[in-house]
Amino acid sequence: MASFEEKLDQKEDKNIIELSFEGSGGEFQFHRLNKNEAFRLKEEIGDDHPGEHLQGSDIFENTIFEGAYGPDPDDMELSNDDWGSFLGSDFASEDVTLVEEKAEAGSLEYSYTTNGQVYGEIHIELKENEAFDPEKLRFECVRYDLFNVNRKGRVIKGVFYDGEECEIETSDNGQEVFPCLIGYFGWDSFAECPEAPIIYDPLEEMDSPDWEWLDKIFN
Repeated sequence: MASFEEKLDQKEDKNIIELSFEGSGGEFQFHRLNKNEAFRLKEEIGDDHPGEHLQGSDIFENTIFEGAYGPDPDDMELSNDDWGSFLGSDFASEDVTLVEEKAEAGSLEYSYTTNGQVYGEIHIELKENEAFDPEKLRFECVRYDLFNVNRKGRVIKGVFYDGEECEIETSDNGQEVFPCLIGYFGWDSFAECPEAPIIYDPLEEMDSPDWEWLDKIFN
């Protein structure tokens, strides 16, 4: 498969413009673990810091959302040498994927999010003699909204110009990583969802996972 640089070389005779961008963003993944997977994690991680083991490349049977990495269109700035700077909100954006929790008693949900500054370039191919029209640029996004209030965000997963997908390069200088494990068990007749103890959440200042809940979750 041709590299990104080779693809650009192949298009060198075409009318390619570049938009540089910078802003907040990161990565999001979401999995639901069964009993075997949950106890395997317990054995692997033990009392260690989960961030040393959960790096976003884990594979589980039930992947609710396999992952997206990019900027938040509502908090990014784009620029071009010829036209100056733009805000991400200047362009059309659409949430084509919405990820929400659907609590299941007897399961362990694992969300992986990162946060920091991201930057890169969007390469837009114009037709011959065509001028760039901001009205034709559109961002397709994934929005995630989990029960844990710390797990809400929006990430660009694709960029389109006049209906055609654009090449996008995204990078960063390091991200904060937030692996989170929440279990579900039992049902309260007066509640709309099962009880949901937090097994691990770095934003709750937990040094290690609370594995004692697993027996009750998978009873």
